[in-house]
Amino acid sequence: MTPSLLRILTALGRVTWREILRDKVLYNILLITVLLFGLSFLASKLTFGRTDRIVLDFGLSALRISGVLIAIFNGSAMIGREYERRTVWVSLSRPITHLQWVWGKYVGLVGVLLLNWTLLSVVLLAMLAQTTQSPHAYFHSTLAWALGLALA
Repeated sequence: MTPSLLRILTALGRVTWREILRDKVLYNILLITVLLFGLSFLASKLTFGRTDRIVLDFGLSALRISGVLIAIFNGSAMIGREYERRTVWVSLSRPITHLQWVWGKYVGLVGVLLLNWTLLSVVLLAMLAQTTQSPHAYFHSTLAWALGLALA
């Protein structure tokens, strides 16, 4: 009996998700992003005008850069690492195809990107709430669109 496609993708995605979370590159990228958030907070204190705008611009840029770096570094090394360690042959000895295996790796990477986006968006919103004089100035649909497009 062959397992369903959904079960295959979730199993491979879960394994890939755990593998990426154990990678040191992910934590270095998150450290760089947190430093960029700190830089935005420092730059907002040094500016004369709208401090909340500086935090918003730097924060959205850091959020996007973080997602791109994770996708590039972890995504490009993910399949090559499997062949290097020869664990791909163990995975493919199961009743799955090569395409299902690649899609499972993709699902795991997307899960890590979603987790990264969620955590950094919460930090950005907290920093923005801290620096904004009037909370209704930025917390509306445009910010939701900007955060959603940072995920895309």
